[in-house]
Amino acid sequence: MKVVAIANYKGGTCKTTTCVNLASALVADGKRVGVIDLDPIADATQGFGLRPASMPHLPYALVPDEPAPLLDGFVDTEWGIRVLPSGKKMRAGLAMVLQEHPAGSGALRDAIAAMPEGAFDYLILDCPGQFSEVLTHAMVAADSVVIPIDVKSPGAVTEMTELARHCVEGGGHLGGILPCRTDSTRLTRDVLSQLEGSAYGQWLWRDDQGTIMIRNTVRVPEARYAGRPILTHAPDSSAALDYTRFARVIGGAQ
Repeated sequence: MKVVAIANYKGGTCKTTTCVNLASALVADGKRVGVIDLDPIADATQGFGLRPASMPHLPYALVPDEPAPLLDGFVDTEWGIRVLPSGKKMRAGLAMVLQEHPAGSGALRDAIAAMPEGAFDYLILDCPGQFSEVLTHAMVAADSVVIPIDVKSPGAVTEMTELARHCVEGGGHLGGILPCRTDSTRLTRDVLSQLEGSAYGQWLWRDDQGTIMIRNTVRVPEARYAGRPILTHAPDSSAALDYTRFARVIGGAQ
């Protein structure tokens, strides 16, 4: 099982959009996929058409003594993706169990490792959109950390650089950087040029067609509002094609 964390320091950066649609694209490619929503806002939970959990399961699975099996909290969706929902009480619940946890920042990693072998081919973690202890736990648990970057967000490159440095210096495994909401404007060209010229330009995802980026389209917010992945809401849209391409690269980065 490969664990992929989707992370950024703030919300509104296409983080949850990437989580939902990467999961959908991997399932379309025949993979067994689970998603853990680590954000109390529960956008990933709702992105799969589920209601936020009144009592999220994850904190109970991280209790040091006699934890509940992590797999027991996953919920089936109509798209073949199993989701561990989040909710408003997630932040307080995790703060309680992670404080002075004997496994330190490896608590989530250990809970994932204890799941039955073969439960999933891919487990995707949708991280909180802020720096937190939970984000650190997710980075430690992940085999690959993906940082989506909204090219239209002011200061996006600086924030990405800080997060990438935090990931590498904290012992995380930086998988790559994914530019999102790109178009043919000068702003997109300037941000991509800035990214490619930075120390982290080597971490842009690429395939034989070039740098992978998620093109801007109204179909993405439409899908989010409908509580559906873009691959089922608008399978022929540019974003659906881009996420399919990204999933193939993720699938090949073993």
